[in-house]
Amino acid sequence: MNADGQVETFVITVVTGMFLGLVFDFYRVLRALYRPHRLLTALADLAYWLLATGLVFLALLFGNWGELRLYAFIGLALGALGYYRLLSRQAVRALAGLLRLVGGAVRAVKTVLAYTVVKPLAFLAGLVVKPVRFLRNRFAARRPPPPDDTVPR
Repeated sequence: MNADGQVETFVITVVTGMFLGLVFDFYRVLRALYRPHRLLTALADLAYWLLATGLVFLALLFGNWGELRLYAFIGLALGALGYYRLLSRQAVRALAGLLRLVGGAVRAVKTVLAYTVVKPLAFLAGLVVKPVRFLRNRFAARRPPPPDDTVPR
């Protein structure tokens, strides 16, 4: 492989390392927000590493037909290290803010749906159910009691 191809592969692995750092920060923010149980955390860790392995494989396949070279590992490490040193703190803040914004939007939509759909439907159902209950109770009081089968005739 010529020098241009090696430089291209190195840049691809650096960008991949940075992207994996961003994905890991997103995972860290989600984990801190929801605080899952140990088993779920272990499964999510496994899912992250499977995703990371697949992304690195695709990056290497795209960059140099899947050849493992030392500069590819150095590029991944430098990309992740550079991301964590330069961008991680801002990314975590932005991701946490984005998740809070999305959570607030979801709560707002739930509230709007509750007051425009659920509560009016519950009110209408109450208008139908209350008279039916009243009539049922009223006619149940007039009905003769069932025969007592324990007394011989």
